[in-house]
Amino acid sequence: MADEEVLQRLDRIIAILQLANHADIEEGRERIRADDLNAAILEAASKETAAGKLIEAAQKAAKGSPSKPTVQRRIAALVDQGALERNGAGPATRYKVTGLV
Repeated sequence: MADEEVLQRLDRIIAILQLANHADIEEGRERIRADDLNAAILEAASKETAAGKLIEAAQKAAKGSPSKPTVQRRIAALVDQGALERNGAGPATRYKVTGLV
């Protein structure tokens, strides 16, 4: 099977899963984005962003100026939920939204 055919089948599976789970996906999206800090992180990571810059941008945009550890924990949670993708490690770590939420 050619790579292109595999990719087409995977895209079709993704579309079917999104249709079948649309209500749950929308509910999760609304719940995650309703939180001010989550929304600030996701907005700041709309393009691939270095971890330090993402934390600073989220702290500035979110209400109440959350602490760095709070933002770091929230970023980790968003990665676990599939809303953010982490690339690299250590000081070279970068994040970007996955498009799921």
